[in-house]
Amino acid sequence: MSSIPTISVMMPTYNVENVLGDTIDSVLQQTFTDWELIIVDDGSTDGTPQVIDEYAKKDPRIKVYHYEHGGRGKARNRCLKHSQGKYIAICDSDDISFPERFEKQVNFLENNPDIGVVGAQLCSFSERAIFDETKIIYWPTNAKEVYDAFKKKKMKISNCAAMIRMSVFKEYGEYCEELHRSQDYEFFKRIISKGIKLTNLPEVLVYYRQANSIPSFRYFRENAIYKNYADYVANGGSLSFSQFNQTFMTKIHRQFIRFMYLRYLFIMNTKQILLKAKILIKKLGSHNQIKEGIS
Repeated sequence: MSSIPTISVMMPTYNVENVLGDTIDSVLQQTFTDWELIIVDDGSTDGTPQVIDEYAKKDPRIKVYHYEHGGRGKARNRCLKHSQGKYIAICDSDDISFPERFEKQVNFLENNPDIGVVGAQLCSFSERAIFDETKIIYWPTNAKEVYDAFKKKKMKISNCAAMIRMSVFKEYGEYCEELHRSQDYEFFKRIISKGIKLTNLPEVLVYYRQANSIPSFRYFRENAIYKNYADYVANGGSLSFSQFNQTFMTKIHRQFIRFMYLRYLFIMNTKQILLKAKILIKKLGSHNQIKEGIS
């Protein structure tokens, strides 16, 4: 193992003491071991600082930094500041990586030098990380499809499972710190407009913690507002977030968010019904085959 690790794992933390242990354990259990784990605590007020300090005592690859609260964008950039690896593995502090995640993603990037970012499929969960086909979140495995989606203002790469070349950050910059949400969307849209290719592996490699599969209107509204600003920044806009929110077009956009939310609810509920029906039909087919075999 070289003194400079192949992977720097980016893990900003903020008030996650009850779930953080499982996330760090999933990094420790990786089959690919040439990594450093960069944990930047963003001014937590619970027991998170104590949890990460204890883990740092157990493994020298875990490096912990404590800062005042600055928001998600700043915390991610602080992780980058302390990172040395060739690749940056995004590991959000409440998600769980499968043991083979790093190995599969490093092998892919090593064998595909034209790809700048690779994600993976996800399996969502709320309390216990249990594999469930009905909870899989699918992403395209074709770079062109990911590119086409961003052109339509849709993000089709799993940020929480992303592995990114450090050279991409060095060439095209870090995260926008004005964005309290959608920093990943803005960053990906910015680099894809510069010709960087993004794709996803076909395997499920991350358990994605999702307290509620259908977000509240408040959460949806906040995401929509920041995503609107992220599009503006990615396209070269220079107004601050507060200035942008006072523009006429932004005020019009805010009036449509409730309609967008109702439309989203309809689409998500329909998808869940269709997926459950598909799995039920598959199970009934297998059951009938077994009965035919017995008879």
